[in-house]
Amino acid sequence: MSSNKINVAVRVRPFNKREIELGTGCIVQMQNNQTILLPPPPIEKDRLLRGVKSIVA
Repeated sequence: MSSNKINVAVRVRPFNKREIELGTGCIVQMQNNQTILLPPPPIEKDRLLRGVKSIVA
């Protein structure tokens, strides 16, 4: 049986001024050596109508 390991690096940059003004929240948390990804908050209906888009890579 193979004992392959996968290492993943997560880098979170500080929020820029626009993101702070929008009240953006961080969905990445660290606990010891574990990375926890939280589900993003639901998008408000008025933001959808303005055409604000999010790209997740």
